[in-house]
Amino acid sequence: WNRDIHVVDWFEIPDSWQHARGLDFGSTAPWACLMGAWDNDGNCYLYDECYGAGLTPQEQAAQAKAAQTRTLASGKVVKVNYFASLADPSVFADKRGTGKSIADLWRIAGLQVFRAKNARIAGWQNMRQYLWDHDLQTPRLFVLRGTCPNFIRTIPLMQTDKKHPEDLDTRLEDHIMDAARYLLSARPIGQKVPEQKVGLTMDQRFNKMLR
Repeated sequence: WNRDIHVVDWFEIPDSWQHARGLDFGSTAPWACLMGAWDNDGNCYLYDECYGAGLTPQEQAAQAKAAQTRTLASGKVVKVNYFASLADPSVFADKRGTGKSIADLWRIAGLQVFRAKNARIAGWQNMRQYLWDHDLQTPRLFVLRGTCPNFIRTIPLMQTDKKHPEDLDTRLEDHIMDAARYLLSARPIGQKVPEQKVGLTMDQRFNKMLR
């Protein structure tokens, strides 16, 4: 992490880019929701976050839903469409014995999430590659200036676990780092993005029928 190269001037993220978000649940500890988008070269730009402790699942869902609406420079209000909303797998378990998981409570409140892969070592390796792509000799992860203060504040504080050098020390304030790991797992470095299918023109359909 190098703030001088990873934090870039704010610009309006195009709607045509692929948007996704990663979520990490917390109650007494902070919860985190991190939003990002990929450009056509596969670089990820983090542009918004939700973060805070002491919030109910319903309040967390309300925060995430509010962040899904963006006001463009033109004044137009648009709703962001996420191709992935990936959350900590633990939110799908009914640990409180109430018959509903955190994911259920989020869904009822209007926040639909899907289970992220919790392969921690692979996740941190993917995040390191985003921070610096050794093949291209350039970073692939950027943060828009003024948008993700808790991500920028906590990432320099992260340390490896002394017993597990490939993993982070979970005793640290790693909540938004976990959200980032889930977010980036939506498009691992090196993954080929399928081309969008374009429908046939009328002439092409007619010629196909003739054939």
